[in-house]
Amino acid sequence: MSNPYQPSNDDLEHLMRIGAIKLERTAGIPTWEALPSSRHQMVVDQIRATITTTSGGAATCGCYHLADVAVRFPDGSLKRPDFRMWWW
Repeated sequence: MSNPYQPSNDDLEHLMRIGAIKLERTAGIPTWEALPSSRHQMVVDQIRATITTTSGGAATCGCYHLADVAVRFPDGSLKRPDFRMWWW
């Protein structure tokens, strides 16, 4: 018996074409994720606006605000986080 809540391939293609979903891959497993709403993006922007370097941080340390950027990790996982912080 098929799952009535599972979208068909045509449904997934349509949602992808109109930009309603995105594909992520973690440990080789593909996952469809709904794209965030405008309200969600506004909250993320408010959070990102509060992120700054510390007063004791290195002078060369920069803070970059990049929205919904795809990141490929060494294990091949592909993620598009709302925001992420790295130190190097």
